[in-house]
Amino acid sequence: MNRLINIGFISVGHWSLINGDIIFNLTSHHLTSNILYSFISNGEIKYIGKTKMQLNQRMYGYQNPGISELAKIAHPPIDKILLKNAHNENKHLDLNKINWTELTENKYFDLIKKLRTLKFDYFWEIERYWTPIQNE
Repeated sequence: MNRLINIGFISVGHWSLINGDIIFNLTSHHLTSNILYSFISNGEIKYIGKTKMQLNQRMYGYQNPGISELAKIAHPPIDKILLKNAHNENKHLDLNKINWTELTENKYFDLIKKLRTLKFDYFWEIERYWTPIQNE
């Protein structure tokens, strides 16, 4: 923690647990943006982050988590089952021509770009094309 203090970090608030709710109390720098911040517990650094938004907005996001950015981009494993089922409903994408075991990095990102055209709110919803039991 002293290393952070030596490079200019200062305490600007603290977390509390009140009636089962996590509450962040900012004591200064509420409107400061484009900063580095850290979470420290019992003198131990737990997290260092950076935000372009105002600090009070960023802490509000931790205090009131919604759907994360990761939920918008994460997806289940892409395999033969998923590609076959997605192809059956979206033949224009030619997903039946893709061998998932031979994807290079560039081909993988091309495939992701194709799959994103399916317009799910969250990319993980593509799992609807994956079923563990296939009727051949």
